[in-house]
Amino acid sequence: MGLFEEPHAGQSPGERIEPGATLSDWKGVRVSLKVMDRATSGPVFENPRNEIARMKGKAAANIIDAAGRSELTEVRP
Repeated sequence: MGLFEEPHAGQSPGERIEPGATLSDWKGVRVSLKVMDRATSGPVFENPRNEIARMKGKAAANIIDAAGRSELTEVRP
């Protein structure tokens, strides 16, 4: 089951990394997200995809299958 069938599956952690002088000095925050909605067509999908194509090329944009919006549900150190 994917994120679009079960929105709570989106609670896998990600990290915002703040680089330090050495690897052990790096700091980050783990976040949990819940998928709110998604699009596979229309402006919500096409606008970011077109911007990626402009900045990184058509091949990079073609990797994008969907665009979505998430709600932040938890932040941990």
